Amino acid sequence: MEPLDSIKKDFDGSIPSAVDLDKYIKSHKGDYLSKDLANLALGIAKVSERGRFIFRIHDSLKAEQHLMINAISTENYVRPHKHNELEKTESFRLLKGKASVVMFDDDGKVNKVVKLSEVGKNIVTIRPNIWHTIISDEPFVILESKRQAKGGYIAETDKEFASWAPEENTDDGKEYFQNLLEKTNNLVEINTNLN
Repeated sequence: MEPLDSIKKDFDGSIPSAVDLDKYIKSHKGDYLSKDLANLALGIAKVSERGRFIFRIHDSLKAEQHLMINAISTENYVRPHKHNELEKTESFRLLKGKASVVMFDDDGKVNKVVKLSEVGKNIVTIRPNIWHTIISDEPFVILESKRQAKGGYIAETDKEFASWAPEENTDDGKEYFQNLLEKTNNLVEINTNLN
């Protein structure tokens, strides 16, 4: 049975936002940078309701180091947020496509844009307490690594959404995303926060 069919079978015909990689893909053999794995994750993201999909690689939500293959389809707005806990350093390694990691000051002004591509820079690290999002006008897949506080992932404290950024799945969110895309597509890369 194909992985997508197995996932749908296990979730009553729907596609969850995340599943454990080892449960559905036995053949990856630890090759998390595989193009085949990235293509599969992106294919599932494209047919999911949210336009996103995650293969979890870490053993459990209680693990203090999370590793996941995160696929995001075209024009998918990820609301700017930050991780307040000091342990939560996050790294993105691009596997497929192109994306921009955008970082903001506390008022929502863009102060850093890191362009990721398969042929250029393909990794970025985000420190705790930095407002950020990841955007693209084409589908992309990243290998995401994030430290967790002792005890692992807790949804209620994982991230703080920026009050100056609209919610996801709203008209304001779509407009904000489009404006951010236009602004960052015209930039090569910026860094005004040189501390």
